Amino acid sequence: MNQLFTAVLFSVGLTSPMLMASTLTLPSTADIIAVNGQPIKAENTLDLAEGVNQLALRYTGSYRDRGSMERFESEVVIVRFNAENTSYQLVLPNISQAKQASRFNQQPEIVINSTSGPIAIQTDVLIKNGLQLGRNYQQELAAYNQTQQGAAVSQFASAYAVAVPVAPVSIAPPQGVTTPTVISAATIAPVSLAPPSPIATSKSVVEPKTIEQDQAEIREMLDYWYSKANDNTKAEFKQSIN
Repeated sequence: MNQLFTAVLFSVGLTSPMLMASTLTLPSTADIIAVNGQPIKAENTLDLAEGVNQLALRYTGSYRDRGSMERFESEVVIVRFNAENTSYQLVLPNISQAKQASRFNQQPEIVINSTSGPIAIQTDVLIKNGLQLGRNYQQELAAYNQTQQGAAVSQFASAYAVAVPVAPVSIAPPQGVTTPTVISAATIAPVSLAPPSPIATSKSVVEPKTIEQDQAEIREMLDYWYSKANDNTKAEFKQSIN
């Protein structure tokens, strides 16, 4: 009996669709956003499924530029690779200059090492133009995985599937079964109704913003974009308003 139970467990482990291969060791500069199309947070290590895997990550770090520390958050990078039953290590470059940060956004330099050396990977950049606040990375990745880009994985494109409306189906009654007769609206005599007495309704009045409220919003936006600017842009901005 015990041998049969052990054999069943062994066969279930072999047929499991998400058999975990091993772990991926992460550097401190890797901000993991999603794994295989699903949002996730990881700091030191990450479990990998055996077979094709897809990471969405961002490089986060800082470097000194003209005497001040500049924080760098890269574009979202997509990495596709195959995992086997071994250990892996994600390697990111050391970014210490603005030109290195700009080059990483254009051509990310990412390496994944196994116990036998670097493995083959495909990388791409998930670009979104316009305002970056409140991005839905799961939806963006689902749309990306429906494309033919190098790092796309079609099996991870199932998120945010759009439901197709179903048309109503008319079913005829079986033979010998009568259905109730529906009286046409044209055969019903009109009914004369007295007009209802007027009902007083309240109207919602939207008051315009005050100058103070409007300026507070503008000041908040200026503070946000000023914090994102580098020293040169800040200096040019100060000079333009003086």
